[in-house]
Amino acid sequence: MNRRHFLQTTAATVLLTQLVDRPIVAAPRSRKLALLIGINDYSKGQNSDVSSLKGCINDVALLKNLLIYRYGFEPENVITLTDAQATRSAILKAIETHLLPANPNDTVVFSFSGHGAPLIDPYEKDAQTTAILPYDHSMTASNQTNFITGTTLFLLRSAFKTNQVTFILDCCYAGGGIRGDVRIRSTEPPIGNAFYPSSDELQYHQKWMKQLNLTPAQLNQNRKTQQGPKGILLAAANENQTAQDASFNYEYNAGAFTKFFTEALWNNADQSLGTIETVVRQSLVNFAIYPENAQQPVFTYPNNQKPAIQTQKTFFTPATIASTPVQGMVLKRDRNQVTLWLGGLSPRGLSLGSGTEFRLITSNNLQSAPIARLDQAIADDFTTIATLTSDLPQLKPGTLIQQYYRPLPKDLKLKIGLDQSLGKSIQRPKDGSRIQWVDRKADGLFGGVDFILSKMTADYQKLQNTSSKILPSINTYGLFSSQLSPIPNSFGPQGERLEQALDRLQPFLNIQLLQKLFGSIVLTDPEVKNLTTVEAKVYLKDNPDNLVSIPNQVKQAVKVGQKVEIELSHNTKQALEALLIGVSPTGKISHQYYPDGMFKQVVTIDPEDAIGSNGEFLILLSKAPLDTIDRQLTELSNDLTQRSRTKDNQSINQILNQLLSSQVARKEGEFTQAIFSLPIQIKR
Repeated sequence: MNRRHFLQTTAATVLLTQLVDRPIVAAPRSRKLALLIGINDYSKGQNSDVSSLKGCINDVALLKNLLIYRYGFEPENVITLTDAQATRSAILKAIETHLLPANPNDTVVFSFSGHGAPLIDPYEKDAQTTAILPYDHSMTASNQTNFITGTTLFLLRSAFKTNQVTFILDCCYAGGGIRGDVRIRSTEPPIGNAFYPSSDELQYHQKWMKQLNLTPAQLNQNRKTQQGPKGILLAAANENQTAQDASFNYEYNAGAFTKFFTEALWNNADQSLGTIETVVRQSLVNFAIYPENAQQPVFTYPNNQKPAIQTQKTFFTPATIASTPVQGMVLKRDRNQVTLWLGGLSPRGLSLGSGTEFRLITSNNLQSAPIARLDQAIADDFTTIATLTSDLPQLKPGTLIQQYYRPLPKDLKLKIGLDQSLGKSIQRPKDGSRIQWVDRKADGLFGGVDFILSKMTADYQKLQNTSSKILPSINTYGLFSSQLSPIPNSFGPQGERLEQALDRLQPFLNIQLLQKLFGSIVLTDPEVKNLTTVEAKVYLKDNPDNLVSIPNQVKQAVKVGQKVEIELSHNTKQALEALLIGVSPTGKISHQYYPDGMFKQVVTIDPEDAIGSNGEFLILLSKAPLDTIDRQLTELSNDLTQRSRTKDNQSINQILNQLLSSQVARKEGEFTQAIFSLPIQIKR
């Protein structure tokens, strides 16, 4: 062998050996990382008086279960910090060690539910920035705080290697304390003073500005133009608004934004960021009495990236069983019972009672048979116990479920809070078992009410942020929402006694009770989607393509005086009857009976309805005759006209008994009775 051939062979052998011995390095597997923070207990802070909250830890559960069971996050990659765990140092350390190491292909989610606060901006004269309050919040005598500023979060978002970043802040920067029966996620400095960032916070800024090679002037410019931060920031409210620590259906506490955000994604996890922004914004409008008072979420996009990011999937990642509506999952099994978590239910659906049934959802198909029946009401952490109705040896924790059958709740009540403005000697009204009157608790709240009975006071007038120039007169009696917005047309004249006000309001409360009762069994979005043989919609008259409303969703607002057409059609083989019930924002009720079960009905939006904002059309579709309920609704309407309590709830009780005797329900492909909700938003 000549030397040249030997060298060529040897070189080839060495090269081959290197190739064989060297491990093949695969591209790193993309990860999904989350840090979720919720603080209810603010009682341990130093030198400050910050009220505690109730819904922030539930926010963590809502997001955690959504990320794991709908978006495929591994449980070990979802870190939660709640109450005492969520100190300033722990929050910043978790961001730095758990989230910031994310690779370019990784997905990152950060959320904070708790109090927000305004601070003096150290980088811009006469300006304020925002901050979040950790569990160990503190402030000095000179109002220097250890709050984590929005500037810190901006710098940290700018340090990520990945663009697939979602920051969620369910807190606010204005208001504070309690409004009506709702806690506000904000704290404010003492009157005449301001909060300032601490020296530790400013040093933390310096550390990250150095790493990002930014001067204070460049940082300030970047914040103005949103240059540098990765992904998207979802804020529950704008800087001049309050974010609600809401109570749904008496006891289910959560951030209003987080509840509607997660609920929308449980029901359709395939929605883009642009779509989910629209859906959540509309849900918050529907939640308010006046649209102008609605909490307005803010989705902040990096500079010039809004059009591209709006089309991205929420959390920048595909979902599991994406478009199939889901209401919750199995947490654990104990022989013939299962613990369910039902955080995907709508606020109305949370009033589910015993007898409600659920079915499984698998990756292959939607199981049609029910597998579990509720034994009790849903607890305040969205969990409940159900009995298995079939033998399922392979049933595992994390199995997704969907509502299958929902009976009429037998113990549903309209809950009315009695405001302190009524005085301490008020006698509790006697109105029957389905209207419940409650006093404030030690913490200043009622615990979740439908309305608050109160006098209009000067302080309550000042709270109103409405374009309406007509507010009820001081010292008149009427109803507020749980958020202390006056209910349209509920306040009486000057000089009216409380007993007279109760007589006047009783028919209105009966109608609200009826609306709430019907609402508890309204078809959910998944049920509507599965019910392909029935179509219900509202559109501008003579223009069926110009939709105003479809079941459970407003498509556009309508103006006073506009004519709309409500249509119900179906191609079922059953003989069905229909009843159209309209409930206006001012509490009026109208109804029309259709023995043939299909109709087109023209309605003109009444000028009086402009006092409020949100109305509703309810369609009761039934296999059983509806003429009796139609007559009873006429009696209820007469009660409202007469404004008298002399019948002592006779008509409302008759309607309830008739509904109960008919076993209001819908099972797969078969009607007994079903109710569609077509919400209406009215422009002034």
